[in-house]
Amino acid sequence: MEHIDWENVVKTYSGRVWSCVYRLLGNEADAADCFQETFLSAYRLCCSKKIENIEALLIFISTRRAIDMLRKRISQSKVNGHSEDLQLAAGSNPGPDSEAQNRELASEIRRALCRLPRKEAEAFCLKYMSDYSREQIAQELGTTGNRAGVLIFRAKSRLQKIFDSDNSRYKGEK
Repeated sequence: MEHIDWENVVKTYSGRVWSCVYRLLGNEADAADCFQETFLSAYRLCCSKKIENIEALLIFISTRRAIDMLRKRISQSKVNGHSEDLQLAAGSNPGPDSEAQNRELASEIRRALCRLPRKEAEAFCLKYMSDYSREQIAQELGTTGNRAGVLIFRAKSRLQKIFDSDNSRYKGEK
């Protein structure tokens, strides 16, 4: 096992990991849990095998953990019969209307992501929330660049169908 300066790793990548988990979860307490789990998982993995790109590993783990936590939170809210508080990180003093729309959109996106197959959700998040290239996504997911592109395309298509279906359902209620 090679020696890794974890204090420096945390110092260097904590902002990127926090941004990733908070953007997905929109809740400070959940993001803090996911943040810690990410670094612990990375540490354990580094103890058992050589890691080529620690930053990529951290972003991959944080994305996967955040999606898992989001799925768990949403399924628990269905069991408990109440809507969970899904907040969006506030921008620089948006107006009340804009803030409400952002929270609603973030909530819808989080729910929709939970309905995607795991690999598609991960590919989508790595692409659009962590700004990874198809090649980087392929490397993280252990697949080819073409397959990563297919996963992203399918995720976008499924998300569009989910939003179209939800919107038509709401229009029918009026």
